[in-house]
Amino acid sequence: DATGIASLHLASVNAAYREILAADFLASLTLDSWVEQWQQRLEAPASSPFTETIVAETQSHIVGFAYCDVSPESGACDLAELVALHVAPEQRQRGIGRTLLDTAASQLFARSASNILLWAFEENWAARRFYERTGWRIDRDTVENPPLRHGAPIVRYWRR
Repeated sequence: DATGIASLHLASVNAAYREILAADFLASLTLDSWVEQWQQRLEAPASSPFTETIVAETQSHIVGFAYCDVSPESGACDLAELVALHVAPEQRQRGIGRTLLDTAASQLFARSASNILLWAFEENWAARRFYERTGWRIDRDTVENPPLRHGAPIVRYWRR
C-alpha cells in the first residue's frame, strides 16, 4: 500500500527530523510526491536480492516499515543497506522497530549479505541509541552533506 507507507514515512520524517532538518525543507515535502516514490519502489522489479519492503501492521493499519536494498557502496554486490526504518510516531517504544530491524537483518543475511549498513543523522540520538542497543556498530567516519541528507551530517552503522 504505497499511500499507507508514504503517509507513515512522511509523518515519521516530520516527527523525527524536525530538530535536524530545516523547517522550510520539511514543509516542502508533499504526500503526493512520496506516494509516487513509494508506488515506483513497490512496482519496480527488485534491483537485487536485497531489495525488500517489510511492513508492520496492526488491525489493517501500517504502523512501521523497513526498506532494504543493495548498498551503492557495494562493489561486489554483497553489501546490503537498510535504507529506511520508520515507525508511526504514536506507535514508538512498543517493539515494532526492533521487530522490523531484526526481520530485515535476518532476511538480508539469509540472502548472503556479507554486512549490512545504515545511515543515521548524527543528531538523531534516539535512533542512534536504538541502533547501538540492538547490536549495530558505528563507523568512525561522519560524512558531511551526502546526497539525500540535505546538508545534515550523518553517521554510518554496520552489522556483521
